[in-house]
Amino acid sequence: MPRTHVIPSYRNKNGHGVVTRPDASGHRQTFYLGDFGTAESKAEYVRVVSEWQANQKRHARPKHDITIAELLERFWQLAEVHYQTPTEKTTGELGNFKLAFRPLSLLSRL
Repeated sequence: MPRTHVIPSYRNKNGHGVVTRPDASGHRQTFYLGDFGTAESKAEYVRVVSEWQANQKRHARPKHDITIAELLERFWQLAEVHYQTPTEKTTGELGNFKLAFRPLSLLSRL
């Protein structure tokens, strides 16, 4: 059984300060904090651990998360412009992308 009450330690890895944070699902993420022993790397350690504790010991989600559907839509808008012939007709690549993205699109709706 994993220990959930342990605060991640500040460690030296090849001259760099590091901390590895676990989350509730058992995944781990390592953060490089700067040169080991410096005030800056210790301050970064405090920030990373505090953020982890504030998020109930889960990794914080990035502020710019997008859904798979949004990613596909953004890509498609760029692809329609990029994959054109000089006479502004779309190339066959768009059809290939459409077929390749179909399973991903279906899974994102679940």
